[in-house]
Amino acid sequence: MAKSGEKKISEYEFVAKAIKKLRNPPYKGIHSVYSGFNRAFKEYFGTNPVETTQRLAEEGKITIRPVRGGVML
Repeated sequence: MAKSGEKKISEYEFVAKAIKKLRNPPYKGIHSVYSGFNRAFKEYFGTNPVETTQRLAEEGKITIRPVRGGVML
């Protein structure tokens, strides 16, 4: 979580960095639950990652695909 006084990155930047850092080639994305993304997002922003990722997908910034146990980002 960002310390008080520190500027947080945007939700989109957080998602993009998480995908780049956590994905395992040859996969192009990450599993929202098994990668730890949901937990890290909640800790950093204190909000529900599902709503945010759905909104970003509707805006065309990311793609989500339902899979067993969650979604692929």
